[in-house]
Amino acid sequence: MSEQPSASAGHESPLAPEWLAVPADLNALHQPLWAQDVDRNVDGELAIDGIPVSELQRQYGTPLFVMSENDFRARARAFSDAFNNAFADICGGVDVYYAGKSFLCTAVVRWVEEEGLRLDTASGGELAVAARAGIPGADVALHGNNKSDGEIHRALDMKLGRIVVD
Repeated sequence: MSEQPSASAGHESPLAPEWLAVPADLNALHQPLWAQDVDRNVDGELAIDGIPVSELQRQYGTPLFVMSENDFRARARAFSDAFNNAFADICGGVDVYYAGKSFLCTAVVRWVEEEGLRLDTASGGELAVAARAGIPGADVALHGNNKSDGEIHRALDMKLGRIVVD
């Protein structure tokens, strides 16, 4: 059995660890790092939900941030199912919160709500996005220390389900 060359082999970089193997195919997508519906089409071009990125670039310009709704929803369901199954015998289930700080827009808030998750916010701006998306306040938490009076009042006005101070 032959060993794969390390990433630093032939590059002499002190930053590349010896254990980091060079992929056999540098153009292959390592699926755990990509959305489930991202792949290369027959021409070798990256495609998201079957749409070549060149088409997205032509239609919307660059820079462009693309998020797969199908992948987001599938992962949300998987997290919710895993946690609810793990804790069903202990407490009958759990509330799974999506961390708005990872990425938040009104569409994502709607997906979160439709998939049965709750929303964790950390700022007045995130609260404003949640309110605009129409998620019930009971399904939203305001999380973190050093909140302004305005953020606390907004949370109370929205009748948030939780205010978490850590």
